[in-house]
Amino acid sequence: MNRLFFCFALLFVHLAFGKVRILTFHYNQANFIELQRRCLQRFLRDDYELLVFNDAATVENEKAIQNACDRLGIQCIRFEPEWHLMAPLNEYLLRCLTDPSLQDAAFLSMPFEKFANQASVRHSHVIQYALDHYGYDHDDAVVIMDGDAFFIRDISVKERLKSLDIFGMTREIKEKNVQYLWVPFIAFNPAKLPNIRDLKFNVAVIHNKVHDTGAQSYYYLADNPTVKCRKILPVPSNRLRRLSEKELKQAGYNRKERWLIDNLPKNGVVEFNLENCVLHFREVSFEIKGHRGKAEVVAEFMEKILKR
Repeated sequence: MNRLFFCFALLFVHLAFGKVRILTFHYNQANFIELQRRCLQRFLRDDYELLVFNDAATVENEKAIQNACDRLGIQCIRFEPEWHLMAPLNEYLLRCLTDPSLQDAAFLSMPFEKFANQASVRHSHVIQYALDHYGYDHDDAVVIMDGDAFFIRDISVKERLKSLDIFGMTREIKEKNVQYLWVPFIAFNPAKLPNIRDLKFNVAVIHNKVHDTGAQSYYYLADNPTVKCRKILPVPSNRLRRLSEKELKQAGYNRKERWLIDNLPKNGVVEFNLENCVLHFREVSFEIKGHRGKAEVVAEFMEKILKR
């Protein structure tokens, strides 16, 4: 009887006090770390722990990310630049590149070092490292979240995972009727998933084309059809700008979200996902025209929603 009671007590403690582990990845925008944490504190309804993976390519960005984490008391794990050249994923992709049916001239023409540091490949390396060391064996929910993804409405990851094994943002290949989980935001429960170490979010070749980070989940889901998965397509803000104020309201966008949509520069696009619970800044690793203007508008929006 005492042993049975002890087992039930352990189960209760796990259910009551287990933490959602959030794995987030930062390359160059150290200022996003504090903003991401503020959004977690404001909108995530679960106890959580935040782990930042520092994938900076320059000493300046590496120090800025580390300093931000030190100041905020966040665990920061460095992914050394040379590890990108040794990652197992490179061998898989190099074999794919020898296939004459591959339809991807950009990858085929890249020298190895540039190929191993291509943005999507690089991102895949760090995510896999995070899963191997901090994800697969975690005893509660795990979230993969890009450094430019933010909660903007109340959400409970644990509540959603009661009826699902995995859910998240998705990309779609319309002409092939293919969808795969996309890494700006993915949540899953490792204990509920079969063959958990087969779950990878690497760049992968699907139908003779190289696809973005997350594409390898397409094969995992195909091989494990019993997995309860919900894939949600993001809604880009430039598509929403065509709608009137009334139409946006009817579509479920609140006043502050409508303000953001209206005030973004024309070439500054963000994405809404998970019933507007997640905002994806997009393309934060690149210097793109209009980036500064978009960042200023998003920062103002964040201050609006984070006010109590």
